[in-house]
Amino acid sequence: TIDIVDGLSAEDVIVKCPNQNYPNIDIIPSDIGLAMLDEKISLQPAREKVLARWYMKNIDALEKYDYIICDLSPSYNLTAKNILYLSDSIIVPIMDKNISSLRGAALFKELWSRDKFYLEKEDDDIKATILVGYEKQKTQVSDLFDQYLQKFDDLKDMMLNSFIRRNTFVEKSLLSKLSISDYLKKNNQTHFSKEEVENMIEELKEKDVL
Repeated sequence: TIDIVDGLSAEDVIVKCPNQNYPNIDIIPSDIGLAMLDEKISLQPAREKVLARWYMKNIDALEKYDYIICDLSPSYNLTAKNILYLSDSIIVPIMDKNISSLRGAALFKELWSRDKFYLEKEDDDIKATILVGYEKQKTQVSDLFDQYLQKFDDLKDMMLNSFIRRNTFVEKSLLSKLSISDYLKKNNQTHFSKEEVENMIEELKEKDVL
């Protein structure tokens, strides 16, 4: 949120328990003003570290959380660099059967590896890639995508065996403001998506992301 550049504290911007179903989850919401964040950050000294300085200033409030998850847009801009600099674990989503998404992930990894050098950030922070929008059906496009993936050994080697499948259960659970597990339980249903998410969590634990 753009308010942090204006000096607001973590306590001022954190919304406590916006979903009563999950009292242990707080959020920092955003709005259209986020589009101006890059411009405001660019005027700051050591501009790639603005968020890191804010984090350390608010460490007493933020260290209470087990995990802080940031959802980034595909844009590799100054806002993204601030969040990436502060992150200890980065998961790169790749759209299934989308070669442009695959090439974008490779370009991101190249750019961030270069910028990390200049920012003197030495940790191995890109922990995994994951297929999203996965569809089991095989097509000519999926065959071409699989062939193309072989050219990117580094992305392929860190790719999770689990994936996020394209299905209505995920969308419906989001619209219901419930986890997949709780949504299925509420509707007396079972679905393999729940097991896939659980497998993904276990893989992330093995990679020390969780």
